[in-house]
Amino acid sequence: MCKVSDVLFRHFTLTRAYVIAVVMGLFFVAPISSALAQEHAVRGQIDRPADRGIVPDHYRVFGTITERLPDGYHLWIVVQIGALMWPKEPEVSVVGTSWRTPTPISEGGMGPYRLVLFLVDSEGQRSIEQWLRVGTATGNFPGLETIIGGRALDSITVQQ
Repeated sequence: MCKVSDVLFRHFTLTRAYVIAVVMGLFFVAPISSALAQEHAVRGQIDRPADRGIVPDHYRVFGTITERLPDGYHLWIVVQIGALMWPKEPEVSVVGTSWRTPTPISEGGMGPYRLVLFLVDSEGQRSIEQWLRVGTATGNFPGLETIIGGRALDSITVQQ
């Protein structure tokens, strides 16, 4: 036979579990979704060089973003040839809502290629830095199929 006290105890235990789950959701899910919403609010564009333009052997890339970068986010210019990508170091220098490549880009190829502006989170930043460290140590920078933690904001095609 089922006692009333057993039923109340089970009901109280389940209710308490639901309350704890809701409170945990407010503390942990809300900040995450807030950060994701903030990330998606940032838009950016490449202003120079011009899309479909001819570029010299060494050139800088300039552009703008719609708002200040959220803490922990970075901008990178990535060269894309076919399905493979190569981040160009160092990362983009941002002042207010303007950005530029701190050093000239030298891509050496004659065919057309894409320049992609990527917004990268802290995980993506660590991944790119690790790829650069290994590439510098080995002299081999294999193309990346994806930019972890990154979102393309704009892209143009250029040719030397």
